[in-house]
Amino acid sequence: MNKPTLSKNCFKSFFLSAALVLGAVSAQAALFDFNNGTGLDNVGVGGTMTADDVVTIVTTSDVRGHDGTLDSDGNSHETNITSSNALGVNSASTPPNAASDARDFDPGEAWIFSFNTNVVLNSIDLASLDTDAVMTISSPAFTTIVINDDGGSEDVYSLGDVLVGAGTLITFENSSATSTTNNSHDFRISTLTVTPTDTPVTNSTATFDFVDESEFDNPAAVGSTMTRNNITITTIDLIGQDGSLNSTGATHKLNIFTGLDALAVNDGNVSGTEYKDFNPGEGWVMSFDQNVNLVELNMYGQDAGAEMTVSSSAFSDFVLVDGVNSEDIHSFNDTYVAAGTEITFLMTSATNAADLGLSISSITVELATNAPSLPTETINGTPYVWLDQFFQGLESEEDYLNADNSDTDGDLMAAWEEYFAGTIPTNAASVLIVNTTGVALSDGVVSWQSVTGKCYGVMSNTNLVAVSNGWKTVANNIQGLENATSYTSTVSSAAAAFFKVGIEKREIYLLIGQSNMAGRGPIEAQDEGVIEGCELFNFGEEWEPATNPLNQYSTIRKDLDLQQLNPGYGFAKRLNELRSEINIGLVVNARGGTNINDWEKGDLYYEQAVARTRAALADGNSRLAGILWHQGESNSSQTNTYMGKLVLMIENLRADLGAPDLPFVIGELERDDVTVEVKERLLNEVLYTLPTLSSNTAVATTEGLVTLDGTHFDSAGQRELGRRYADALLSLE
Repeated sequence: MNKPTLSKNCFKSFFLSAALVLGAVSAQAALFDFNNGTGLDNVGVGGTMTADDVVTIVTTSDVRGHDGTLDSDGNSHETNITSSNALGVNSASTPPNAASDARDFDPGEAWIFSFNTNVVLNSIDLASLDTDAVMTISSPAFTTIVINDDGGSEDVYSLGDVLVGAGTLITFENSSATSTTNNSHDFRISTLTVTPTDTPVTNSTATFDFVDESEFDNPAAVGSTMTRNNITITTIDLIGQDGSLNSTGATHKLNIFTGLDALAVNDGNVSGTEYKDFNPGEGWVMSFDQNVNLVELNMYGQDAGAEMTVSSSAFSDFVLVDGVNSEDIHSFNDTYVAAGTEITFLMTSATNAADLGLSISSITVELATNAPSLPTETINGTPYVWLDQFFQGLESEEDYLNADNSDTDGDLMAAWEEYFAGTIPTNAASVLIVNTTGVALSDGVVSWQSVTGKCYGVMSNTNLVAVSNGWKTVANNIQGLENATSYTSTVSSAAAAFFKVGIEKREIYLLIGQSNMAGRGPIEAQDEGVIEGCELFNFGEEWEPATNPLNQYSTIRKDLDLQQLNPGYGFAKRLNELRSEINIGLVVNARGGTNINDWEKGDLYYEQAVARTRAALADGNSRLAGILWHQGESNSSQTNTYMGKLVLMIENLRADLGAPDLPFVIGELERDDVTVEVKERLLNEVLYTLPTLSSNTAVATTEGLVTLDGTHFDSAGQRELGRRYADALLSLE
């Protein structure tokens, strides 16, 4: 998202959907005049100030020094007001050659604060804004605002009358390039004008920062609350190490250890300083007062071995372990939770005497204005309407799932398996079963009960005792016939072979590469909504109805707002047109800007592609049907080395995924003549040699497709390219 730059006395409004802009403000404005000796003079975290006689309090949540350290981390930064009556930041150590700059915001320094009520940000008056000094104002509530000096004398700027909810963090930062010159690229704040308002904040993001002396610092736990952006957390219960609950008479408390600004549980059973942490067995049970999407949780100092499990009836457990990243930030994948639904944060590390170091710095949620649609099928993929034909009185999700997993007719097939087999779950005679096996010359013949519109796979084993032998797929994608289908296998020692037959629930395709596979074509109205017959593998390692952007769950992607329309959309639609009986599963794990060298076996991008594909295949009812690859813009002139690296990658992927003949389709780079550089895409000349270098491979042409910028295909181009990928893949069958 582009950052708006405000010039002096410019009263344009910049805002996200999370912010309301008021046409007229009728309440009395509050002027924060940063005079010497007032509430923010020489104080750090927790410093407060009230403007005029208006009940509007600004509270400092943190102060950042020029070196990036925070006051909350034990560094003695503070806000500072000198006799010049303007607010600055005083870092613990001044920048190079800037001994007198304690009064200013220097490059890298920032003030992070919030208001105690909803306010509209009106304007800011800066003192001594130097040439080339840049002020960045950021918050979850609005689009980042950038203020540059334009050489004038007034330095008064509109803040767009943006609505910010109570408790929402706002950061004022000097984002100028670092300077070694005294008093260069600096500024101070003379006044800040806001207007308190009763206007509710809608579609807002709320970050609950657990700072020292805030609402959850040693309260009586049951019923304690914290409110940010009109969203309230309420504590339902606390769990001690011994399993005792506050609700049954225990006296555990929430606790924020001085200086750490992170939430933990104090159950009174641990000596020393360990009450600053969640210890093994301790837990916090809470709920939100509104429907929310859980965004992320930020741990403080999560040590190796420390594990927290977040559980609820609303979602599958999140098990949070150390090592996700250096900041210990864990994504909740925008998981929906209805108002009043209990959520438990429980430390599930093995109990021991060690201080494993686990506490919560912050929780971020988004207000969910619309609840997700009620499910129409079970997690196994069985439609509710199908189950209703055979089972009576099903009402809840649990009822449907129990029926789906049951074997009421005793034929050793669960109802969901019978749905996919096309058999009747209440009739023991209606079952997917091998009718006959026999030998025709040197071939093995297997026959089974079948129905039309289903695809079957056959597996064979010649030794049921030897574990290492195992079942091996000898055929798949066999179109079912009415009543019975047969398959002739050319296995050796056919008379001694054992066979089993299964329904193919899903054909999985792995989509990898760089930016065109990640998708840069704008998602237009026709691209919105669920893609029929297609599922997408998500962060929770579950299948969900596929919607754009398809690269949204890539574990290696760039920012979400960069992910747009990719070829997977046209690919899935084309396959659904030609083979509607097949359920398509997409594992999309692309990243823009990557080089072929980044996809070598052992490197992160390659290993993530393999790991996610294996996880997608774990249900045992899917098969890997192909890989789509679109990459090469970063290697477009390397015609002598690229193909060797690509062939090696294909061989490694097939070996690691256990599919030696797996179809592999690559896409050409762009062909249009938008720029001189485009005409130099020499790699296209050698891509077509792939089928001569590696078996069961094909190339999807980009002839006639148009790009947005000489590199990235536009929306129409992405749709058509996807169709060509599908046609190229089907040509390999």
